[in-house]
Amino acid sequence: MPPSPTLRGPAPTAAFDARDIVTVQDAHGGLTVYFQDRPTHYLLDGEWYRAVPLPGSSGPLSAPEREAARA
Repeated sequence: MPPSPTLRGPAPTAAFDARDIVTVQDAHGGLTVYFQDRPTHYLLDGEWYRAVPLPGSSGPLSAPEREAARA
């Protein structure tokens, strides 16, 4: 595996359950990607943005919010 341009050595890998990833499309055509109940990325017009938590945010989604996002 070629080294990452920003890291020395092989690129880090991770194992996770794909069912922990949830996507939610918004009214503007953007797509928010959630992992473990937290937004991680936003895709709009082919551009990826990293999600940044706001100060004072409520934290992870509640169970009803999580189920609504998966519907």
